[in-house]
Amino acid sequence: MLGHPGDEVVAEYLASAAWRERRGWWFQWFDEQVGGVPRCECCGAVEDVDLLHVDFANFRWEQVNDVVPVCGRCWVLVDQQVGEITRGADGMPYFMVVRSAIAAVSRAVRER
Repeated sequence: MLGHPGDEVVAEYLASAAWRERRGWWFQWFDEQVGGVPRCECCGAVEDVDLLHVDFANFRWEQVNDVVPVCGRCWVLVDQQVGEITRGADGMPYFMVVRSAIAAVSRAVRER
């Protein structure tokens, strides 16, 4: 997928102290600039929220808009959607795939 560094590289980074620091920076930014608790981009939940990369252009130096808060339940659904979208979208940039997957999950959650 265009713009994705590869699953192994991402998994290694997400287990690193560098990611924990960057993740902490994002949550601090959110608290200072937005206030309150981050809500899942898809369903609005505040429990079990973590950050999902929507763009790897700044990988390892993520900017505020490179990640979005997503709860664990929706994370699984987004990941499934990413798989479905990429099967039919050869060469589509990663950020477009993930944004499309988030939109699809958000619609499905609202329809319940």
